[in-house]
Amino acid sequence: MKERKLRRKKKSRLPLLIAATAIVLIIIIGIALYLQTSKPKEYKDPNEYFEVTGVTALVDSTKSDNQTIFIRILIFNLTAVGGDAHNVYIKPPGSIELEDYPYNSTVWKGKPWEVSIQYPFDNPLMWDRDSPAEPFQIEVGIVSDETGSEGKITLYLTDDHIIKP
Repeated sequence: MKERKLRRKKKSRLPLLIAATAIVLIIIIGIALYLQTSKPKEYKDPNEYFEVTGVTALVDSTKSDNQTIFIRILIFNLTAVGGDAHNVYIKPPGSIELEDYPYNSTVWKGKPWEVSIQYPFDNPLMWDRDSPAEPFQIEVGIVSDETGSEGKITLYLTDDHIIKP
């Protein structure tokens, strides 16, 4: 009688190959996601991303030299020109903490948002300028998803937009 050779059954390597490929793909995707989220977001300059128009102020009084005003209400139109702006907060100038900062969840590109800042009756915003021939330059803080948390925009308030009592 002939001897039979016992053959071992070979295990299929296919499941092992599929598992190894899946692990490598998961590692590659994980690294790609980590690198994508770890890049610091590049914020845009608020003075280029937004356009300010219609700056108007209701003032209590002005000093006799016409270089200092006491602002009760500051109003201006803010238009996003660099694209839609999201989670926009306005940080009013001055040291007064207001109950609510002006906020808009979305300022649509090309559509103006009227911002109104009212100062407490007993503490108006005092603002100076260098020369009566120049407009008042009022720096206002601005925060948005597109411009970051430390942005500032400059408002130019001319004499013809100052409303006196």
